[in-house]
Amino acid sequence: MRKILKKFLPVSLVLALLCPPALAADTPVLWMDGGNRTGNVRLTLERLGDQEVNSVQLELTLSGSYPNAGFTLSGGISGQFSQCRTEQLSGQTRITLYIDSMKTLNHGGKASLGTLTLGDGCKAPSSAQLTILNRGLETSGISTIPVRSTSDSSSGSSSSGSSSSGNNSSGSSSSGETVKPADPVVLPFTDVQEDMWYYSAVQYVYAQGLMAGTTTSTFSPDMSTSRGMIVTILHRLSGSPAGGSSNFTDVATDMYYADAVAWAAANGVVSGYGDGRFGPNDPITREQAAVILRGYARLNGKNVSAQADLSGFTDAGQISPFALEAMRWAHAEGLINGTSPSTLTPGGTATRAQAAVLLRGFCENIIFDH
Repeated sequence: MRKILKKFLPVSLVLALLCPPALAADTPVLWMDGGNRTGNVRLTLERLGDQEVNSVQLELTLSGSYPNAGFTLSGGISGQFSQCRTEQLSGQTRITLYIDSMKTLNHGGKASLGTLTLGDGCKAPSSAQLTILNRGLETSGISTIPVRSTSDSSSGSSSSGSSSSGNNSSGSSSSGETVKPADPVVLPFTDVQEDMWYYSAVQYVYAQGLMAGTTTSTFSPDMSTSRGMIVTILHRLSGSPAGGSSNFTDVATDMYYADAVAWAAANGVVSGYGDGRFGPNDPITREQAAVILRGYARLNGKNVSAQADLSGFTDAGQISPFALEAMRWAHAEGLINGTSPSTLTPGGTATRAQAAVLLRGFCENIIFDH
């Protein structure tokens, strides 16, 4: 099974609080339970409201040295992947957790994340840095949230340690067993930092040979994704078979996407605009991506009959007739969700970073898992 990381697409949380005595009702809180005596700290996010939470990046700075910190996901949660990274500072340890899920982590305003294993007792910090994303691939940035602990984790002393440099990474599978991530690829891109929400998705598509850089040293995560790019990626996913030539008037035979477009058209993955054009350089919209991905899934013998009810979205009427079934399918499969609780934004476009997250979810949960 070809799995590296699970992902993701996003509505974010905009919060910047410094632990006031009384918390606003919509202010998330991180609870740390059990760390003082055992070094095994259960992490739970509360006060999440009704927002969709599919990906979490959580940064904690603890007093003491914990170079071998690890993380185990909560049991009973499928379709997840996590990564725990540690960085030794002067008398402190910065721990960054990445948790990605194909289904929402938020249940009744609470998300049980898992257990942080430190190997020694610890004292909870006063605050943490939190980034939340949903499957819409949107985030509002990093927020400072308060940390609370039970008496078990808040009354003990912290562990001290020497200062050293470096980091340690560990992954966790959805079964709860702590494992090392499978040989993560080293990215050559100077514009894709390890603390970015799309980093693991770029690793995935780059390692699989699905997406390359725009130069040898840049990925251009904020660049729009074109229709030609998406079709080229799917062509690579199929092993770059011969495609012949297409009949589209705007697809020159010497362009990088020419073979891919011809192959996709011949196999019913794309059909163009209906006026003889394909629009290879046009930014791809969310509804167009749904149509193309559904066509590719059907080509590969996948069941594409799932149909979600989109009536809860106020802009569902803006979905083009040709894309309606595909959007219902993509939403049912968790590939394309709302850009807000009430909107789908079917005509919205995707950046290369967002496309990487979408494609990773599509590959891991549709093509390779079904």
